[in-house]
Amino acid sequence: MKQIAFAFLMLASAHCDFLAAADTRSVEPIPSKYEKATSLALYVESNQSQKLEEREIRIFKVRLINPTDTAISFEGYGEAGPWYDIQTWTDGQWKDYYVGWFCGTGLRKCVIRPGESSVIFVDIDTTRARFPVRVGVRYTLENGAKPAAQTVWSDRIEKNSTYVDPKPLPQPPTFKKRYPPPAR
Repeated sequence: MKQIAFAFLMLASAHCDFLAAADTRSVEPIPSKYEKATSLALYVESNQSQKLEEREIRIFKVRLINPTDTAISFEGYGEAGPWYDIQTWTDGQWKDYYVGWFCGTGLRKCVIRPGESSVIFVDIDTTRARFPVRVGVRYTLENGAKPAAQTVWSDRIEKNSTYVDPKPLPQPPTFKKRYPPPAR
């Protein structure tokens, strides 16, 4: 039990470190392959697997694009680190999947302006999650009207799908040894 708790703390610590690294305004123009898009969208561009003890974590590179003429905002750690939702296809409908807790440290309002895009890394425990899944980001329009939260969803993501991106994913965060090993 202590080993599980220790592994959870290490994973949570690394995840917070990774999200803190996303604190810069990391947006770029919408890539040309999405130039025909007319509405806000999430596209899965690539994925990779990482083993964590007996679990397999799949990390998906998802691009949020805003080809509209209105900026959007969302809560996150940076434009590349929004709070996101995951849903699984269960019994013929999309159902919420418990993502876990997100650390509130560094949380802020983030903005994606018209013509901008941002890359988001979404990690899913493939040993626990039921596939297919989809990823959503809750946002509001920055048009001066009373904000009404909406969610943009990715297409369905299959467990064994391969997404190819010409640029490989960066290496996942490494676990820093901040804490002494658990007492045995």
